[in-house]
Amino acid sequence: MPDLSAVERWFTERRLPCTPAHVSYLRQLGVLCVEDLKLLEQEEIDELFKKDTKIAKRRAAVAFNELGASCYDHKN
Repeated sequence: MPDLSAVERWFTERRLPCTPAHVSYLRQLGVLCVEDLKLLEQEEIDELFKKDTKIAKRRAAVAFNELGASCYDHKN
């Protein structure tokens, strides 16, 4: 199983939720490093945070936009 500790740190540093469910979903998508987060499609990011609060979703929008994931355009 890939070590996603760098990805988990990236989430934590941005005060994003990073539960075992989040990590499991990222593994299913094939994320191996922070750079891979740039390659996620908007639907995948939405799915990742679908059970989280609106504030968490807004933090995610900011974080993914800053990362350069141009596909992410948060609507909530």
